[in-house]
Amino acid sequence: MLQQPVYDWDLAESGDASPPHVVRVTPEFIAEFCRVARYENPVYTSQAAARESGLPAGVAPPAMVLALAPVNLNAVAAAKGCVLPVSTSPSATGASTTGIGDLVIATSKLSINFHGAMISPEDEVTSVTTTQSKSKDQGDCYITFQVSANNQRGETVVDYTQTFSWPEP
Repeated sequence: MLQQPVYDWDLAESGDASPPHVVRVTPEFIAEFCRVARYENPVYTSQAAARESGLPAGVAPPAMVLALAPVNLNAVAAAKGCVLPVSTSPSATGASTTGIGDLVIATSKLSINFHGAMISPEDEVTSVTTTQSKSKDQGDCYITFQVSANNQRGETVVDYTQTFSWPEP
């Protein structure tokens, strides 16, 4: 079986992009997100409460953009014919870890730019993750990814960048 190359420091390039990631926003998805995040504001889960607050319909909480338009690192790597690096570092329990979520990659910076377009039930959010830049600082390596998301009307709902520590080459 032919192994795919690893999306490592040397292969990562600015402009590498994922295919579009599409999520339909349902009232159930919003309600589940609010339950898990312990958001109790009824404007998120009740159209009547939203209308009473001056909104035309229910809205998704602003933090939900991270669930609707995730940093899709697997898709960025796959679009380049690669897989993400795997950690061989021991976890806190002493067991060996694998996968990007366990890469001992830490988010070192998250910067969110909302554009004023609220997300409502039945909206469709399409996002693309792009490798924005690479940098080194005192021997540590970082890759910054940009996520841009639009609704079905073409309105930008969010742009954000997230920087991760990355395994050294």
